Amino acid sequence: MHGFGLRVPLYGSLKTPWGGGCTVQNAPQLDRETAQFGASSVVAKHLFKGNFMNVQASHILVPDLHTASQLKQKITEGADFADTARAHSSCPSRARGGDLGPFGRGQMVKPFEDAAFGLEVGGLSDPVQTQFGWHLIHRTG
Repeated sequence: MHGFGLRVPLYGSLKTPWGGGCTVQNAPQLDRETAQFGASSVVAKHLFKGNFMNVQASHILVPDLHTASQLKQKITEGADFADTARAHSSCPSRARGGDLGPFGRGQMVKPFEDAAFGLEVGGLSDPVQTQFGWHLIHRTG
């Protein structure tokens, strides 16, 4: 093996054709080399963009955009996210400061998933609307 190997867990809920786990070699050279599991370098690039990986996030769920916007402003001005979630979120995760733990693609409703995967670690989303209400999402991992 030249370069470096990276073991990426793939979970059954992702319904990947190869299942289990895979090893990708030479990540910096994905344009010229294929992943060890036989997929094209295009698929391997998606692994490194996070399409098959988990994120960890906390959220605050409120019934309207106005409340979500006000809470975002308070957090941006220095309020603690977890304390704000405990005080204002209508989700049962409020007891854990909004912590949802790790999740992968396909486990959350699409607007929530897109926002969570689009954030950098430590980032805070703009208000996100789903059928459950309005969310503020804080990516923690």
